[in-house]
Amino acid sequence: LRHPNIKECERVSVLNVSQAILRCTMLLVVWVVWFTPLGMLSLICLKVASTTDLLNLLGALGFYLMCVAVGHSIHTFLFYPILFWCTTRLNGWRYY
Repeated sequence: LRHPNIKECERVSVLNVSQAILRCTMLLVVWVVWFTPLGMLSLICLKVASTTDLLNLLGALGFYLMCVAVGHSIHTFLFYPILFWCTTRLNGWRYY
């Protein structure tokens, strides 16, 4: 989409700035994704170190891990195939 009143060099400059902002944002997202497990591990270690009832804490941590696994399973085996079927009307299980 080219507007007749915008010069080519100005259009290219705006596109270059937009691409630079996108690259910086994506780099920040990658850093957050890579450092999130370290932050979670630090929080869990702090809680384990400061607890007096370790068995109760490990039970709660196991329940949390089970909830995460069930949530990921529901997403992977129910939500994504249904979303695939709604958008393409094809059987998503053939691609698994």
